[in-house]
Parts: sequence; C-alpha cells; structure tokens
Amino acid sequence: MKSGSFKRWLIAAVLVVMTAGGVVAYKLWSGPINDRIQALITGLQSHGPAGWGMVALIQAAIAISGLLPAAAMGVAAGAIYGTWLGFSLTAVGTLLGASVAFLLARSLFRPLIQGYLSRKPYMARLDSAIATDGWRTVCLLRMSPVMPFAAGSYALGLTSIRFSHYLLGSLAALPALLGYVFLGHLARQGFGDATHGTGLVHLAFLGIGIIATLFLILHIGRLAKRVGLAKSSFE
Repeated sequence: MKSGSFKRWLIAAVLVVMTAGGVVAYKLWSGPINDRIQALITGLQSHGPAGWGMVALIQAAIAISGLLPAAAMGVAAGAIYGTWLGFSLTAVGTLLGASVAFLLARSLFRPLIQGYLSRKPYMARLDSAIATDGWRTVCLLRMSPVMPFAAGSYALGLTSIRFSHYLLGSLAALPALLGYVFLGHLARQGFGDATHGTGLVHLAFLGIGIIATLFLILHIGRLAKRVGLAKSSFE
C-alpha cells in the first residue's frame, strides 16, 4: 500500500472510531458521575454480547480523544463483565486507541519534526537518546499524571521511539485501569460505592504518579546531560 493511501485509510479509521465511540458515549454520558456510570452499565447491558465490542470501541475513542474519563469506563466494564473480562475489553480498547493516536502522529507530523531536528543537532541527539531508552521513557510518562494519556500518545508519535517500545511502555497504564475495573466489580457485588472507591484509587495512583514524575524528570535530565543539551538547548 502506498504511503498516501495508508494515511488516508488511517485518518478514515480514526474518524470512524471517534465518531462511533463519541455517539455511543454521548448517549450514555450525562449527569453526575454515579448517574453516568449507571447509564453506561444500563446501556451496555441492553446490547448483550455486542456490548463487548462497544466497550472496546468507546475505550479506544477515549484513548484517541482524551475527552472522556477512562476511569468511569473501567468501572462500568467491571460492573457488567467482572474484573478479568472487563479489564481485557478496556485494555484492548486502550492499547488500540493509543496505537492509532501514535501512528497518526507518526505518519502525518513526524516528517515536519525531522525537518526541525535536521536544523537542531542537540535536539536531534536528544530525540535519538529518547528512542534508545524508549520503553523506559514511555513507561514513566504513562505512570505520570504530567501529561494526559491521549496527548502523550500524540507527543510520543512525534519522536523516533520504535512502535514496539511504545506499546511495551504503554502497558504501564494498565494497572490503574485494572484498579478501576476491580472497583466496578466490587460495587456491582454490593461491596462498596463506585464513586467513593474511584476517588480512593485515583488518590493512590496519583501518589504513584507523582513518584513516577520525579523519576521522569531525572530520566530526561540524564538524557539531556548525555547529549550535552544543557550547553545550548535551542541553538
């Protein structure tokens, strides 16, 4: 397939996923958080096995656009399908959306970045160093709240990180998702309130994220020092 044709198909796929996921989410998403989760649960349950694909589709749209909270989708999936099936569906959607966002940025905007890097040798060396240490950088970024998931996917697509390293590092986002899915399962079984539990899980992962952010700053600092970026960052 030619490059131009591939880009057109990629853009079309993104539009289809975002439109379909957005329409479904719009119909299910209104009111306070408890009402939203209940609406998701009720709406998806009414679709039976077809709801599996809808869960993955909505989660992919969330990962691509970043316009809706992934936590509520995780809670809803856990309440409907249980911990492991709910997690599997939302994890597939998350990685699918992350892959589409990354490849979209890589195919459409990376050539522009390469032109910039050709004029900025220090930045080019930093980009190369990030790519060499790729999966570790992605892992820390996924665990850190410093950048939203969707924005991080597009930003990473602009670097020269290999796609395989990007996917490997993105797995670091899944433990938090599993926590929300498990909360949904517990809440559905009558063991707790989903809203209250979501807040506790969010605080716990926020603490982990702050630690990851500190390591991310140190990591980027080491990479910058390695390539001599501190001497003349944007010359």
